[in-house]
Amino acid sequence: MWDYSMSILVSVECTRPKAEATVARRKRIEALRNYSTMIHSEKPKGIDEWQGMFGEIFEANLATLSLKDIALHLMEELGEASNAMIRMYSYKEETFRSGEPNWRQTNLETQLADVFSWLFALVARLDLSRHAKDKERLYGSTSVPAPPVRLSGIIWGRYGSEEMHSFRCPFCGKIVCSCAIIMVPATRPPGELKGKFQGVN
Repeated sequence: MWDYSMSILVSVECTRPKAEATVARRKRIEALRNYSTMIHSEKPKGIDEWQGMFGEIFEANLATLSLKDIALHLMEELGEASNAMIRMYSYKEETFRSGEPNWRQTNLETQLADVFSWLFALVARLDLSRHAKDKERLYGSTSVPAPPVRLSGIIWGRYGSEEMHSFRCPFCGKIVCSCAIIMVPATRPPGELKGKFQGVN
């Protein structure tokens, strides 16, 4: 069973002042990681359980936030995760401190956790919207309501194969992707990208 003291930690994160001192933030994150290790056996075991946990944590907010609000918050978190990833590999000699790589990785992990929490919140909001529409559509009807929206179902719908009983690449259709990966820096002209695609299956 999920320990609801964790939801208190999450709500503190939501209301935390942006100007939190670096040392205080590091201590708070370290305490949260220690707590996470301590309750390892109580953590959700699958993607649907994680979705259920975040649905409970964000339940009050989900009723008031629109899909647009949640999507915008998710985009903000993606930006913060991108920033943290860039900072993982962009050190300056004059600002480098002992232990800095570990803290930068911890910051990236924290931002990735935020991305996933808001992704789960978005799916939970989609589920609430579907239930609301079903309620209107099925009022006085004997029709069966639509199944709940689950992130596991969305992922399987995109990457799963019933005939293979496995995940597979949605482009080449193979269990082990064989698609060509072509990288062209943003500073290069579009024609160069088109040239690299010629002759690629």
